[in-house]
Amino acid sequence: MRRLFLIAFLLLPATLFSSEFSSLDSAAIQKAVEQFPDSVQEELFSSLADAAGNWNELLDGILLLPDTLQDDAIWLINRMPHLDRLEITHSILAEHIIYSHRIKRIAPYPIPDSLFRRYILTYRIYEEPIEGWRKPLFERFSPILKE
Repeated sequence: MRRLFLIAFLLLPATLFSSEFSSLDSAAIQKAVEQFPDSVQEELFSSLADAAGNWNELLDGILLLPDTLQDDAIWLINRMPHLDRLEITHSILAEHIIYSHRIKRIAPYPIPDSLFRRYILTYRIYEEPIEGWRKPLFERFSPILKE
């Protein structure tokens, strides 16, 4: 009896705070994804579905950016690890994309898209927490790039 109580006690939080992906979310995401090019819809739908309850944050992160930067936001979201999709906010996502493009613009040499997306656009290097670190670094070191 104690084992049964213990099992019920351990499983209760999982059922109360489930971030399962509901059919209502699925329909809402499908409708939201239809506004993007056909070539990215399937992968973007899968990525947003993987974000469970955080899919609105990711979608806001795309929609709040200018059209010229939305492709990079979609590319980044599609390559995020599962846990990052659950925790990143639209403001942090937008900050990294906007400031990485500012760096690209003021760099004294052209940066090819293949290098830009892989090494500059990324919002973290390894296992550090997801934070908005790019703006302070840009403000501190961009004068050096301009010299």
